[in-house]
Amino acid sequence: MRGSDFVARVSTRVWVHGIWAVIAMLLVLAAAASQIALRNDLLVRAEERVQSLAKLSAENATRIFEGAELALELMAHRVGPSPDWDRIGQSKDDWDWLNWLVDQLDAAPRALLVDEQGVIRLYSERFPIPPVSLADRDHFQHHRTNPDRRGRINAPLHGRIVKQTIFPVTRRLERGDGTFAGEAILNLSPELIEEFYRSLGLEANGVLVLQRRDGTILARFPHREGVVGTRVDNDRLFPEIAEGKPYATRVTTSPVDGVTRITGFHALAQHEAQVLVGMSHSDILAGWQRTVGLVAGVLLTGLLVVTLLIEILLRQHLRIRASENRYDMFFRQSLDGISIMEADRPFDWAGSADRQALIDEAGRSFKVVKVNDAKLAQYGARRDEFLGRPFNAFFAHNPDAGRKALADFLAAGHLRMESEERRLDGTPIWIEGDYSAIYDPQGRIVGIFGIQRDVTAKRAAEQELRRTQFAIDQSAEMVFLVAADARYLYANEAAAKVLGFTRQELTQKRVFDLDLNFGPQVWAGAMDRLRKRGTLLFETSLRAKSGASIPIEINGTYLSIDGREYIYAFARDIRERKEAEERLLRSNTELEQFAYIASHDLREPLRTVTSYATLLERRLVDRLDDDTRDMLRFVRDGARRMNALVLDMLEYSRIGRELKMREPVAIGAALAAVRANLHSALAESDATIVVETEMPVIRASGSEIERLFQNLIANGVKYRRPDVAPEIRLRALRKEGFWQFEVADNGIGIAPEHAERVFRIFHRLHGQNAYGGGTGIGLAICKKIVENHGGRIWIRSDAEGPGATVAFTLPGDAEVGPLQTGVP
Repeated sequence: MRGSDFVARVSTRVWVHGIWAVIAMLLVLAAAASQIALRNDLLVRAEERVQSLAKLSAENATRIFEGAELALELMAHRVGPSPDWDRIGQSKDDWDWLNWLVDQLDAAPRALLVDEQGVIRLYSERFPIPPVSLADRDHFQHHRTNPDRRGRINAPLHGRIVKQTIFPVTRRLERGDGTFAGEAILNLSPELIEEFYRSLGLEANGVLVLQRRDGTILARFPHREGVVGTRVDNDRLFPEIAEGKPYATRVTTSPVDGVTRITGFHALAQHEAQVLVGMSHSDILAGWQRTVGLVAGVLLTGLLVVTLLIEILLRQHLRIRASENRYDMFFRQSLDGISIMEADRPFDWAGSADRQALIDEAGRSFKVVKVNDAKLAQYGARRDEFLGRPFNAFFAHNPDAGRKALADFLAAGHLRMESEERRLDGTPIWIEGDYSAIYDPQGRIVGIFGIQRDVTAKRAAEQELRRTQFAIDQSAEMVFLVAADARYLYANEAAAKVLGFTRQELTQKRVFDLDLNFGPQVWAGAMDRLRKRGTLLFETSLRAKSGASIPIEINGTYLSIDGREYIYAFARDIRERKEAEERLLRSNTELEQFAYIASHDLREPLRTVTSYATLLERRLVDRLDDDTRDMLRFVRDGARRMNALVLDMLEYSRIGRELKMREPVAIGAALAAVRANLHSALAESDATIVVETEMPVIRASGSEIERLFQNLIANGVKYRRPDVAPEIRLRALRKEGFWQFEVADNGIGIAPEHAERVFRIFHRLHGQNAYGGGTGIGLAICKKIVENHGGRIWIRSDAEGPGATVAFTLPGDAEVGPLQTGVP
């Protein structure tokens, strides 16, 4: 359900954001289209404006040039058809007239009259003028060779008198016969358009240019150094000028400053010149760009605000839906039974006059309208059987309990209870439930929301636990629960009775307080072994309240619950067993003394028989026949075998005497001692001993464990195959609760049918003198040692292969130290 809920949430979010993204995109596109249209309109209007300004500027320039041409015509008329240049150059009247003429012109030019030799005769700015020749100027050379008397606009040049850039407007002077008589000149300044430029109101990057028809720049404003006098390639930059069109507008990039402008030109019809007005895109679109930024900012802010609002509303919607889904999922998947009951009408407990009638009506009125599977399972019902079930039906077996529960619920608006109810098949169940009222706006109860669980098994377990607790409390054996820090957490009645403390006193003590054998370090070691092995069986003594030391046997089990460690221990009072062991020890001691005396008394006659048989043979050595000698030898051999049997019987009776003297025994060290004891036999037979695993340290009788391994290794050397060096292999295997030792050889082996018989006392499988002889008591001694230590012994042998393996076990709780390496 979580996966489908996640998919639904993602799908809703994708759809909502997708639709809003489309709407936002349409809004952005509409705004962009609007701004693009505005931009295009601005550019169209800019084109119209630059053309209008170009026309206006052309009209202004035309007036200037027309005034200049008129002035030149008047100057030619003043000079006349037969100019007397010497007189003119000295005439103050002519100079005054020339200044008057200049003052009449808006362009404020400087006027000059030049004779046919190119020498300036009259200059409006100075009188008299020293001789200055202009004969080398292009405009002078043009008029001298060209009979055209029309005014001519010349390229800018550097003035020889004023020492600044000027562009001359000139006219040819002729005599009456048409010959060249000189030149009339008006020197105009490129700055003449500055005032007019300012009146146009162009923006910062606007430009006004006055050009000759060939593209030579006569004037430009704003002024830029080195620009006036340069020539622009209008064939490339403004083809309409080269084509002779009267006016045009286009987007150009200025070769002067690199600025892109909308540029309009207008030709001066009667003069070989044109005026260009340019407005840069940045100036034209500056306001538009600010508007675009503002619109974009407002639009982006609006989109972000709307997106944020949509996201907030969407999250609220998704949270509500997720809450509904979680509630529905909780309702459906809860392991607790959940149901909702609704009443036919609202109930007001506080305002009711007849509460008994109210309870009866409410019991019939509240009915199940929604229920989950867990609650259906509790009652063993189908959904159609359960829906519509009234409150009273749940207490049909005990109506009084139902009426009381409903009264408590209506009075408090909440009820927590544990009640006995019935499944639909009549089976009793115990229910633990929590029920809350659903109110209408007026505070009246209109429904019941209930969560409950089946606690039938829990109550049964609690009853069983109480019975178990009673059994433990009343157990004849002592029971303790001990924390990892050695504190007694629990002690039963038997423990209190045996030790003489109250149970409360015991729970205030630690293991160290009662068991002097368990100091903190020993306790830590015991805890480590319990963690590894789970159980530990050992004997110790506890000090009773009276001060008496009570021997006990403890079987401890390791527990880990919620990360905390505990020891659950059963302890048995073994005072009676210890007393019995003492009695048995005394009996064994007496038996051993009896056996020693008996063996001594039995061996004395045997020595006498042996001695006299030997003396008899020596005295009658010459008179005895072979049969008699054999009979005397049989007598001696029988006596020796009888003596050996008596000694072995004595040895066998001593096994087990040292059990109470158990101590930590390192098996590796014991094997080293055995190897030293058998050094001669091992060397003589060229035998090898291989220890395949590390050997443990156990608690046992050291001498008996050493005798056990020595007997087994000696048998491996003794019962070897001819011409085969003995090899004895030893290993120790950790099993569940015990150690298993194995001693394997490569000798003659033992048939499977004899695997049990060899452990019988004085039982031999071979002749008396075969394999060095012997009484057949060695394996019987091994068996008694193992069994006295609580283990068992057996033989594995393959009838078809060499060798045999003797395996035996020792209880695992005998381990008291780390593993050690065995025989070097």
